[in-house]
Amino acid sequence: MNSKLKYSIAVIIVIAFYAYAIIEKALGLVSYTVNTILINNFLLICLVLGLIYFLNKYLLQNTLLVFVQRKENFIIYLIIGLLLVSIIYVINSLGVVTYRNWIHSDYDNSVVENTLKEILSNKIYAFFLLGPIVWLSEVFGVISRVFLLNNLWELQKSKLWCWISIIFIALLFSLLQIDKGFPDMINSFLIVLASNIFYLKFRNVVPLIIAPILYTTIDLIAFWVYNF
Repeated sequence: MNSKLKYSIAVIIVIAFYAYAIIEKALGLVSYTVNTILINNFLLICLVLGLIYFLNKYLLQNTLLVFVQRKENFIIYLIIGLLLVSIIYVINSLGVVTYRNWIHSDYDNSVVENTLKEILSNKIYAFFLLGPIVWLSEVFGVISRVFLLNNLWELQKSKLWCWISIIFIALLFSLLQIDKGFPDMINSFLIVLASNIFYLKFRNVVPLIIAPILYTTIDLIAFWVYNF
């Protein structure tokens, strides 16, 4: 099979999953319950990660090293991850004083907040959320995004196409916030764009995984302390 055809098939399959998720959110079909967050999402993420592993190994005939093309000391990765966390906080802060004030959103976050309170009020559920769910969710987000970038970059080697791919993937992932309104979509776009640029520079998923895990864990712990 032609190499470019293989890369195209891999990209289309993973984008199809995200397209389905975006349509579900756009139509308001996503429910935020304890079972959905702790069980359904967990199983779905495992399934898609398995699919990406299969495509990477058997269709593209790559090893997992394709996700860690440049190797550095772990301390370097940690510093890069912390820098990316700082950028996420800066983007969020700028959003609060700019586009979140300029663009009205009718999104009601109370359902998600109530579900999180229910989960965090149970020690076993809380441990599962702050451990496997957060870690696996963030690993999934980064691995799937990097998988798409790697394969898009193989389709064409030009610098322009590289940046088009970076922006396209940021736009795609921002659409996952379509049910929350434009402010959250803009926020997501800027964060994913920054992360994609970091990957272009360092070609390693480790700092990209460290950053969202730290950010989400801090955010959930702060929510827990504030509400309990």
